[in-house]
Amino acid sequence: WVTKLLAWDWPRVAALLEGEKKTGASMRAALALVGRAVPLGLSSAIGSLQTNLPRYVVASSLGPSALAVFGAVSYIPITGHLAVNAVSQAALPLLARDRSEPQASHWRRLGALVAAGAGFGVMILAATALAGPALLGWIYGAEYSQHAGVLLWLMTGAVVTFASVFLGTGTTARGRYKSQLGITAWSFAVVAISIGPLTARYGLNGAAG
Repeated sequence: WVTKLLAWDWPRVAALLEGEKKTGASMRAALALVGRAVPLGLSSAIGSLQTNLPRYVVASSLGPSALAVFGAVSYIPITGHLAVNAVSQAALPLLARDRSEPQASHWRRLGALVAAGAGFGVMILAATALAGPALLGWIYGAEYSQHAGVLLWLMTGAVVTFASVFLGTGTTARGRYKSQLGITAWSFAVVAISIGPLTARYGLNGAAG
């Protein structure tokens, strides 16, 4: 992505700005925008690493066969993540517009989104508790049914994530990019410290938790 930025994006932005009268001011504005967006980029990179960190630990601690099971089961919660992320992206412009309105409207909309995300997550969690083994057996085969506990822990984490996604969207809408980076960094630190001992003691359930 750095190569793409330097070799493709930046030369074309420079060419567009070259024809303007106030190239210097435009370039400074573009650099300021890039600088302001850096915390968001770092936050996304840390979040991606945090998502994949359990897989690295499982591979090194439990071996490739356990990683195959963990990777397969962890794909199921992605469906919920796709839906919640789509709603959060659609809500972002509305939350940003609320900045010009009384704060009560912003918090009311954000509260409704968080409550909806939590409610959606609770429904999925209940369905997983009731039909997790059958779902795994239907998708992957009967041998995966014994890993319903892993799916339940992954769904529990997803429920928390559903609410946090909307909180992160509200933070982005208010322009609190550095705060968002700090929260993401602390979250990654907690996962990085705890994931090894949990996996060593509880196996795949510990990695999922």
